Parts: sequence; structure tokens; C-alpha cells
Amino acid sequence: MPVLDVFALVILTVLLLAAIVMIAILGALPGRVARTRGHPQADAIAVGGWLSLIFGGVLWPALMIWAYTRSASQERKDRTS
Repeated sequence: MPVLDVFALVILTVLLLAAIVMIAILGALPGRVARTRGHPQADAIAVGGWLSLIFGGVLWPALMIWAYTRSASQERKDRTS
């Protein structure tokens, strides 16, 4: 096997691994943001993040917005404290 073919296989393997890691990071990001912000529906947002990636990422931006929103109960807590 020529050296150039081995080099091409190494590059393709690295690119494939990078794509898998990127997909894992993007799938976990909405849930991680929601948990760090103390969102009451953090589990639902996390599940939605993975399902959105399975279905092409159409709902992923909406889940990120949902993760950054504050619930009415959180706003009431902020006003009283």
C-alpha cells in the first residue's frame, strides 16, 4: 500500500472521529446549558437535543433558546429575593 493511501486513511479517520465528537458535543449542549442555568425542564431539553440531532437538527436552535429562557417560577423567586 503506497504511503499516500495510508496518509489519506489517517486523515479520513481523524475527520470521522472529529465529526463524531462534534455531534456528541452538539447533542449534549442544550441540556448542559439548561442544567447549569437551573432550568426546571432541563431533562426534557436534554432529550430534545439528542432527538433533534437524530431528526436533522431542525429543532436544535429552538431548544437552545428554550434552555436560555427563564420560567415564571424562577422570575418570581428573583423578584421576592
